[in-house]
Amino acid sequence: MTSNEITEISQLLSEGKKTVLISHANPDGDAVGSVLAMYAYLKKKEVDVEAILPDTIPSFYRWMECSDCVCAADRDQKKCEELLDNADLIFCLDFNAFGRVGELEDKLENSSAIKVLVDHHPEPSGKFDYMISDISVSSTAELVFRLIEAFGDIKLIDKAIAESIYTGIMTDTGSFNFNSEHAEMYEVIRLLVDRGVEPALIHQRVYDTFSESRMRLIGHCLLNKMVVMEDSHAAYIALSRKDLNKYNYKKGDTEGLVNYPLGIEGVVFAALFTEQDDLIKASFRSKGDFKANEFSADHFNGGGHMNAAGGKSSKSLEDTVKDFEKLVKDDYKTKLQDAKKKI
Repeated sequence: MTSNEITEISQLLSEGKKTVLISHANPDGDAVGSVLAMYAYLKKKEVDVEAILPDTIPSFYRWMECSDCVCAADRDQKKCEELLDNADLIFCLDFNAFGRVGELEDKLENSSAIKVLVDHHPEPSGKFDYMISDISVSSTAELVFRLIEAFGDIKLIDKAIAESIYTGIMTDTGSFNFNSEHAEMYEVIRLLVDRGVEPALIHQRVYDTFSESRMRLIGHCLLNKMVVMEDSHAAYIALSRKDLNKYNYKKGDTEGLVNYPLGIEGVVFAALFTEQDDLIKASFRSKGDFKANEFSADHFNGGGHMNAAGGKSSKSLEDTVKDFEKLVKDDYKTKLQDAKKKI
């Protein structure tokens, strides 16, 4: 981000424009943390701001301050659409293509509001008036911190804002296991702790508050649904609607599930396929230099980071799994073997 961009965005925020924050469908910790941190910050600046998410915030993130101020389109789509229609300024947080906001896509893309992208994913697409895009940072939450810092407002970061930023960083780095190599991120963490963040408590709130049904779903996945393709150094889990219904599935229950197969020695690429109402949602994770984002973009209409990506399929769950198995066994076997040798 350039100093001119920061000055211009700061000026827009000072003009009393109706401002809307929005993030992607199926919000993860970075999406929720970024939106809530930015919302609380702008409220302190007395900006006329509203926050939108395509889907309800998962229960294990609702402890964050201002979480009850977010309009979820899956509960009140009309209100979310009205907020987009009336917006003068829209901040697009933690996504870089309009298609990532689900059924709000058309309203967002066709809005006449000034659009500001704040994101850390590669290869942004879409018509944004300002692009604060940096793939070197750990998370969009870290980028929100950098933005507040660039505005000269670090003093406004209180404990609640710091907790939201920390949650975004923690979850998008897998508790600092990836996307966490740059020293600057730990300087941000230090400041957040100085503002009152308790890392162990936040970890507990996010990861140690599973419902019994969610825990049993995870057990079912590991015992009955996980397939390990040893020769190809890959593994996957495929969940049908029947599986989800059996364990009283709620949005957010499968978050992080794709990471479990990567804990198996020798596995460098993992996938999770989840049957939704009209498509198959795909999540991919990898180790080393195997590019999960290229795999997703080439075969599953998706993208993301090198080691963490998402996509979708319009085929049946059975056919989607067959395609994945064939790709891993035939087209990518050598690349996966090479990736394994380098770890």
